[in-house]
Amino acid sequence: MERFKPVNIEKDDTFVVGIIKSLEKRYGIEYLIKAFRILKDEYPNKKMILKIGGSGQNLDNLVNLVKELKLENDVEFLGRIASDKIAKTFCSFDVTVFPSLREGFGVAAIESQACEIPVIVTNVGGHPESLDNNKTGFIVEPESPEQIKEKIAVLMNDEELRIRMGKQGRKFVRDNYEVNHNFREIEEMYNKILNK
Repeated sequence: MERFKPVNIEKDDTFVVGIIKSLEKRYGIEYLIKAFRILKDEYPNKKMILKIGGSGQNLDNLVNLVKELKLENDVEFLGRIASDKIAKTFCSFDVTVFPSLREGFGVAAIESQACEIPVIVTNVGGHPESLDNNKTGFIVEPESPEQIKEKIAVLMNDEELRIRMGKQGRKFVRDNYEVNHNFREIEEMYNKILNK
Protein backbone atom coordinates (compact mmCIF):
# COMPACT_ATOMS: atom_id res chain seq x y z
CA MET A 1 0.00 0.00 0.00
CA GLU A 2 2.92 2.34 0.67
CA ARG A 3 4.16 1.87 -2.89
CA PHE A 4 0.71 2.68 -4.25
CA LYS A 5 -0.48 5.97 -2.89
CA PRO A 6 -1.74 9.23 -4.32
CA VAL A 7 1.00 11.38 -5.85
CA ASN A 8 0.42 14.98 -6.85
CA ILE A 9 0.74 15.18 -10.62
CA GLU A 10 0.59 18.45 -12.51
CA LYS A 11 -2.61 18.12 -14.58
CA ASP A 12 -4.30 20.39 -17.08
CA ASP A 13 -7.97 20.23 -18.07
CA THR A 14 -7.48 17.18 -20.30
CA PHE A 15 -9.47 14.18 -19.04
CA VAL A 16 -7.15 11.15 -18.93
CA VAL A 17 -8.48 7.62 -19.37
CA GLY A 18 -5.80 5.01 -18.73
CA ILE A 19 -4.83 1.39 -18.48
CA ILE A 20 -1.66 -0.40 -17.43
CA LYS A 21 -1.80 -4.00 -18.58
CA SER A 22 0.06 -6.48 -20.74
CA LEU A 23 -1.09 -5.88 -24.31
CA GLU A 24 -2.67 -9.28 -24.86
CA LYS A 25 -5.97 -10.06 -26.55
CA ARG A 26 -7.50 -11.52 -23.37
CA TYR A 27 -7.37 -8.09 -21.73
CA GLY A 28 -9.87 -6.64 -24.21
CA ILE A 29 -8.06 -3.34 -24.75
CA GLU A 30 -9.62 -2.98 -28.20
CA TYR A 31 -13.00 -2.52 -26.46
CA LEU A 32 -11.57 0.37 -24.47
CA ILE A 33 -10.23 1.97 -27.66
CA LYS A 34 -13.66 1.58 -29.32
CA ALA A 35 -15.35 3.03 -26.21
CA PHE A 36 -12.97 5.98 -26.36
CA ARG A 37 -13.91 6.61 -30.00
CA ILE A 38 -17.62 6.72 -29.04
CA LEU A 39 -16.81 9.04 -26.12
CA LYS A 40 -14.86 11.41 -28.41
CA ASP A 41 -17.78 11.47 -30.85
CA GLU A 42 -20.28 12.26 -28.08
CA TYR A 43 -18.10 14.95 -26.47
CA PRO A 44 -16.26 16.56 -29.41
CA ASN A 45 -15.35 19.70 -27.44
CA LYS A 46 -13.97 17.91 -24.38
CA LYS A 47 -10.18 17.58 -24.16
CA MET A 48 -9.39 13.94 -23.45
CA ILE A 49 -6.67 11.38 -24.03
CA LEU A 50 -6.39 7.60 -23.68
CA LYS A 51 -3.06 6.39 -22.26
CA ILE A 52 -2.18 2.73 -22.68
CA GLY A 53 0.73 1.45 -20.59
CA GLY A 54 2.23 -1.95 -21.26
CA SER A 55 3.84 -4.07 -23.91
CA GLY A 56 2.82 -7.32 -25.53
CA GLN A 57 2.01 -9.27 -28.64
CA ASN A 58 -1.22 -7.40 -29.42
CA LEU A 59 0.47 -3.99 -29.77
CA ASP A 60 0.42 -3.90 -33.58
CA ASN A 61 -3.29 -4.76 -33.71
CA LEU A 62 -4.08 -2.03 -31.18
CA VAL A 63 -1.99 0.55 -33.06
CA ASN A 64 -3.80 -0.38 -36.29
CA LEU A 65 -7.19 -0.06 -34.57
CA VAL A 66 -6.22 3.40 -33.30
CA LYS A 67 -5.34 4.42 -36.88
CA GLU A 68 -8.50 2.86 -38.29
CA LEU A 69 -10.61 4.82 -35.78
CA LYS A 70 -8.62 8.01 -36.50
CA LEU A 71 -7.47 8.35 -32.90
CA GLU A 72 -3.73 8.81 -33.55
CA ASN A 73 -3.73 12.21 -31.82
CA ASP A 74 -5.88 11.01 -28.92
CA VAL A 75 -4.26 7.72 -27.85
CA GLU A 76 -0.79 7.48 -26.38
CA PHE A 77 1.04 4.16 -26.08
CA LEU A 78 3.35 4.48 -23.07
CA GLY A 79 5.26 1.22 -23.53
CA ARG A 80 6.23 -0.99 -20.62
CA ILE A 81 5.94 0.83 -17.29
CA ALA A 82 8.77 0.15 -14.81
CA SER A 83 7.42 -1.17 -11.50
CA ASP A 84 8.66 1.89 -9.60
CA LYS A 85 6.72 4.15 -12.00
CA ILE A 86 3.37 2.33 -11.93
CA ALA A 87 1.87 4.34 -9.04
CA LYS A 88 2.92 7.66 -10.59
CA THR A 89 1.41 6.56 -13.91
CA PHE A 90 -1.89 5.58 -12.25
CA CYS A 91 -1.95 8.98 -10.54
CA SER A 92 -1.70 10.69 -13.94
CA PHE A 93 -5.04 9.10 -14.92
CA ASP A 94 -8.52 10.35 -14.01
CA VAL A 95 -9.99 6.87 -14.41
CA THR A 96 -8.45 3.46 -15.06
CA VAL A 97 -10.29 0.92 -17.21
CA PHE A 98 -9.68 -2.84 -17.25
CA PRO A 99 -11.86 -4.28 -20.06
CA SER A 100 -10.60 -7.86 -19.67
CA LEU A 101 -12.26 -10.82 -21.36
CA ARG A 102 -10.49 -13.16 -18.91
CA GLU A 103 -8.87 -12.19 -15.63
CA GLY A 104 -7.45 -13.89 -12.56
CA PHE A 105 -7.55 -11.49 -9.64
CA GLY A 106 -7.76 -7.75 -10.29
CA VAL A 107 -4.37 -6.73 -8.87
CA ALA A 108 -3.96 -3.73 -11.17
CA ALA A 109 -7.46 -2.53 -10.26
CA ILE A 110 -6.50 -2.69 -6.58
CA GLU A 111 -3.27 -0.79 -7.28
CA SER A 112 -5.18 1.94 -9.13
CA GLN A 113 -7.67 2.30 -6.27
CA ALA A 114 -4.83 2.47 -3.74
CA CYS A 115 -3.69 5.53 -5.72
CA GLU A 116 -7.21 7.03 -5.34
CA ILE A 117 -8.04 6.53 -9.02
CA PRO A 118 -11.50 5.01 -9.63
CA VAL A 119 -11.71 1.94 -11.85
CA ILE A 120 -14.03 0.43 -14.43
CA VAL A 121 -13.67 -3.35 -14.70
CA THR A 122 -15.44 -6.12 -16.56
CA ASN A 123 -17.54 -8.74 -14.84
CA VAL A 124 -15.03 -11.56 -15.32
CA GLY A 125 -12.79 -13.67 -13.08
CA GLY A 126 -11.78 -11.99 -9.84
CA HIS A 127 -12.52 -8.47 -11.06
CA PRO A 128 -15.84 -8.04 -9.19
CA GLU A 129 -14.07 -8.74 -5.87
CA SER A 130 -11.40 -6.12 -6.60
CA LEU A 131 -13.71 -3.14 -6.03
CA ASP A 132 -16.87 -2.00 -4.29
CA ASN A 133 -19.24 -1.56 -7.26
CA ASN A 134 -20.74 1.93 -7.57
CA LYS A 135 -18.61 3.15 -4.63
CA THR A 136 -14.99 2.75 -5.75
CA GLY A 137 -15.66 2.14 -9.43
CA PHE A 138 -17.98 0.38 -11.83
CA ILE A 139 -18.45 -3.13 -13.19
CA VAL A 140 -19.44 -3.50 -16.86
CA GLU A 141 -20.06 -6.48 -19.10
CA PRO A 142 -17.14 -7.69 -21.24
CA GLU A 143 -16.98 -6.79 -24.94
CA SER A 144 -19.19 -3.73 -24.37
CA PRO A 145 -17.65 -0.46 -25.62
CA GLU A 146 -21.00 1.25 -25.03
CA GLN A 147 -21.11 0.33 -21.31
CA ILE A 148 -17.46 1.30 -20.87
CA LYS A 149 -18.14 4.65 -22.55
CA GLU A 150 -21.18 5.29 -20.33
CA LYS A 151 -19.24 4.74 -17.10
CA ILE A 152 -16.26 6.81 -18.29
CA ALA A 153 -18.71 9.62 -19.13
CA VAL A 154 -20.26 9.44 -15.64
CA LEU A 155 -16.83 9.95 -14.07
CA MET A 156 -15.75 12.54 -16.63
CA ASN A 157 -18.85 14.66 -16.03
CA ASP A 158 -18.83 14.48 -12.23
CA GLU A 159 -15.50 15.48 -10.70
CA GLU A 160 -16.91 15.36 -7.17
CA LEU A 161 -18.02 11.73 -7.68
CA ARG A 162 -14.65 10.86 -9.21
CA ILE A 163 -12.74 12.28 -6.24
CA ARG A 164 -15.08 10.63 -3.73
CA MET A 165 -14.79 7.24 -5.47
CA GLY A 166 -11.01 7.62 -5.52
CA LYS A 167 -10.85 8.25 -1.77
CA GLN A 168 -13.28 5.40 -1.07
CA GLY A 169 -11.15 3.16 -3.30
CA ARG A 170 -8.05 3.75 -1.21
CA LYS A 171 -10.03 3.03 1.97
CA PHE A 172 -11.50 -0.14 0.37
CA VAL A 173 -8.01 -1.42 -0.47
CA ARG A 174 -6.68 -0.57 2.98
CA ASP A 175 -9.62 -2.29 4.70
CA ASN A 176 -9.63 -5.41 2.52
CA TYR A 177 -6.15 -6.03 1.17
CA GLU A 178 -3.52 -4.29 3.22
CA VAL A 179 -2.69 -6.91 5.82
CA ASN A 180 0.82 -7.07 4.31
CA HIS A 181 -0.47 -9.28 1.52
CA ASN A 182 1.73 -9.66 -1.45
CA PHE A 183 -0.68 -8.87 -4.32
CA ARG A 184 1.27 -11.07 -6.73
CA GLU A 185 0.93 -14.10 -4.44
CA ILE A 186 -2.80 -13.48 -4.16
CA GLU A 187 -3.06 -13.24 -7.94
CA GLU A 188 -1.16 -16.52 -8.42
CA MET A 189 -3.45 -18.25 -5.91
CA TYR A 190 -6.59 -16.97 -7.68
CA ASN A 191 -5.22 -18.02 -11.06
CA LYS A 192 -4.56 -21.54 -9.78
CA ILE A 193 -8.10 -21.77 -8.38
CA LEU A 194 -9.73 -20.31 -11.50
CA ASN A 195 -7.76 -22.55 -13.85
CA LYS A 196 -8.74 -25.81 -12.09
